Amino acid sequence: MPVDKMQGILPLPIRAAQYVRTATERLNGSTDHKQSAAIREFAARNGFEIVRTYADIGKGGLSMDGRNGLQQMLQDITSGVADYMVVLAYDISRWGRAEEIIHRCETVCSQHGIRVEYCADHPVGDIPFSSLYRSWLQPRAEADNPEISKQAHDFEIREEPVAHG
Repeated sequence: MPVDKMQGILPLPIRAAQYVRTATERLNGSTDHKQSAAIREFAARNGFEIVRTYADIGKGGLSMDGRNGLQQMLQDITSGVADYMVVLAYDISRWGRAEEIIHRCETVCSQHGIRVEYCADHPVGDIPFSSLYRSWLQPRAEADNPEISKQAHDFEIREEPVAHG
């Protein structure tokens, strides 16, 4: 039976939401379908049942602007209406290209007892892809858009953290 570090032993299947983001809208061989397929395969192998999908198709990762799927997911989590224990994403880059956005998403999930799983986060040597991506990400994102920190922080959700104990 899977063990969640925050919640202990979880019954199967574990209720999960998936988050999918693509920067372009393509009609053939759509990236969002490839992400969803990989997430569904990961979910099946690991005892997750996908009960909710949040998607931002044709949305870049430099800001939260216009990313209704991500904003709705964070709202559902902070308001307590999320009926899942885990959020599945293809990889860490789906949150966005700014460290502030990644940190915000992971922090909101963690503070509300929601685990995040990256389905394609295969280790490179002993280092997970998500760690390598973070080290590469910040200087490039800031060079692309100097307003990135302001944009990420404009989406602050002012809630008291949920105490776990």
